[in-house]
Amino acid sequence: VDDVILKMTYGSLYVLTPEFEVIITPYQFRLERNVKGLHHRLDVQIRLRVPEEKITVAPHGIIGQGWDGDGKAINGEQDVFPTSGEFTTYAQAKGAIEGIADDYMLAGPFATAFKFSRFGLTSAAPRDVVKLVAAGVLNAPKDGVSSDFVGSTEVDFEAK
Repeated sequence: VDDVILKMTYGSLYVLTPEFEVIITPYQFRLERNVKGLHHRLDVQIRLRVPEEKITVAPHGIIGQGWDGDGKAINGEQDVFPTSGEFTTYAQAKGAIEGIADDYMLAGPFATAFKFSRFGLTSAAPRDVVKLVAAGVLNAPKDGVSSDFVGSTEVDFEAK
């Protein structure tokens, strides 16, 4: 459908579009990372298949910051986890994304509309990092490790 190819291998699902390759791979949580009742996770990798300046609809939010034209990472706030007891996150990527977490909420499981939605657009520019940093919406970018893939990384809290 619309130049989208789905390919399944033994361990991963590949979704290919003209501009992106998405690889979804299931894994089990390591025991020390296990959350009560949760034992599995999905790792998602996203890779450009075209030069960054050729993207017709620039992605937004956490994924979009990987291709906003500056080649740098922007770190949001990070939660400070207690050693025991219940914990509710407060960081919510503040300083890394435009708006607040509620701006990205969807009305239902098949909804596509939200404040920064790109769904159904035929063109959209990447966010203006310089303007958003100057306005205090985003934290200042930092040089990061670059590769073909954009995805999440584990933070080594012991290394701080």
